[in-house]
Amino acid sequence: MKFPATPLPPWSRRAFLAGLGTGALPLGSPRSPDDPDDMAAAARLFDLEFSGEEMVQAEGNLARRRRDYGELRKLEVPFELPPCTSFDPVPTGHAKPTTGRGYS
Repeated sequence: MKFPATPLPPWSRRAFLAGLGTGALPLGSPRSPDDPDDMAAAARLFDLEFSGEEMVQAEGNLARRRRDYGELRKLEVPFELPPCTSFDPVPTGHAKPTTGRGYS
């Protein structure tokens, strides 16, 4: 079954995903990554209210975290590196069971 070829709107999800392969994405105008309007919109989205002083403080925190994440992304992590977490269901100080269901 063939679907008719219709032009995609420039901001559709399909157009965005199609642009990933070509490198030409409809990104709009460049803005500051920590745009105060975006922060205010996020606050409204979660029904939060902040004073001007709190927004200035949040802007500083956001810039610092963005810088820290940028530094982390620069690190070369080999694929062969095992995860740094492990799960042990036996609480610390208790002996591991040797008999019971699931043990033979």
